Parts: sequence; structure tokens; C-alpha cells
Amino acid sequence: MTEQASSNWERFYNDNAPMLYPTEWVMRTLAGAKYPNMKLDKRHYKGASILDLSTGDGRNLELLHRLGFNITATEISEPLVASVKRNMPANYQAQIKFEICFNHDLPFADSSFDYFLSCSSLYYLNDGVEFDDILTEAFRIIKPSGYLIFSLPTIDNSVLANAQKIAPNRYTITNDPHGLRNGIDFFVIHDEQEIADLLEEHCSHVAIGHEATNYYGLNVSCYYVVCQKQA
Repeated sequence: MTEQASSNWERFYNDNAPMLYPTEWVMRTLAGAKYPNMKLDKRHYKGASILDLSTGDGRNLELLHRLGFNITATEISEPLVASVKRNMPANYQAQIKFEICFNHDLPFADSSFDYFLSCSSLYYLNDGVEFDDILTEAFRIIKPSGYLIFSLPTIDNSVLANAQKIAPNRYTITNDPHGLRNGIDFFVIHDEQEIADLLEEHCSHVAIGHEATNYYGLNVSCYYVVCQKQA
């Protein structure tokens, strides 16, 4: 991701800082009711380690803190980390570790985390990087029997309107409604079977949710995935 893209995100987050709430699918997944196909035992959260990959404006950090996790958060530049810290309550800021990195090159030892959360960030593809590379790196730092929790966009998402298809699952953004991601490549999923095939070698259990919502002309179409790494 370019320096200009980082600057765009910093400006966007600062403009929207007064209205930060946890992302709905993250809250439902980690703190919601019991679901028939997805089982996360909340009794295991307290004291467990979690990585919040590309935390963005930090909107999920307070939720993770309240759930009892030991949190490490990443972003792609120092200005973005500084922006998150400015907008965080001081009472738990010191308890969160921050690192600067990209999704394909994570500065952590093998088996470092019990949980790995990627809210709208795992699917960004830098030049020369494939999604398999990102998955391999993610599972490298997750402990055996740990969890990878992430989202993936579908082609019906408004961000991907008129995107240029580079490969079967790789698209370059050309018409981002927010003007933030133009020129950036996304990994795009087409159906649940593709997700199952991607995770088969890594996971003992995979739960998949799907959202297709139209917010007044802005389509949000994503898969949400909770997968448990093999023991």
C-alpha cells in the first residue's frame, strides 16, 4: 500500500473519530448470541492473546479490551498508529501493544496468538503478494487450536464496482465510493466453497456467515469467517 493510501486513511479516520463504534459483525461474532454453526467459548477470552490486524481507527479495541483479551494491534504506518492512539481512551491505551507491518509480513514469532482478528484487512494484496501468502503468514503466528476471524468481500460490494479483473480472485479497485482504495488490489471471493477450499489444509473447523446489505445505494457484500487452526 502506498504512502498516499496511508495518508488517505489517516485523514478519513480523523474525520470520523467522534463516531466510533465496534464493527457489527465483529461484535456479533465475539460477543453475540450462540449460533448454530459457529462456536466461540467466551470463557476462554480473559487473558487470551489477540492480534487486531490493521486496526484502522481502532473501533474494535475497546470491545476486545472489555472482553478481556491481551491485545496487539497493527497498522501500516506510524501516522496511522498515532491517529489511533489520539482517539483512544487513556484508561486502556497503555495495555495495548502496537506494531507497524503489512498483512503478508508479520513481525511475530510462530504460535504467538490465541486469536487473530482481521476486520476488512486480510484481503489487501500488495504487489507480488498472493492471498495464499497472507493465509500462510496468519496461520504461522496463530497457536495450535487458535482462531482466525476475518472478512472477505464479494464482487457485489460497491467498492468493487467497475474493478479491473487481474486474475480469477484478484481485482484492482478503480471506483472506490470513498476515494480511498483506488489502484489497490483485493482478493475477492465468489462462494463458500472457495473459502472452504482455501482453509481446508489449515483448519479443523470453519464457520461462514454472509452479509448482503444495501445502505441507500451502497452495497456491502461480504463473507465472515471463523476458523479454528488444527491442533
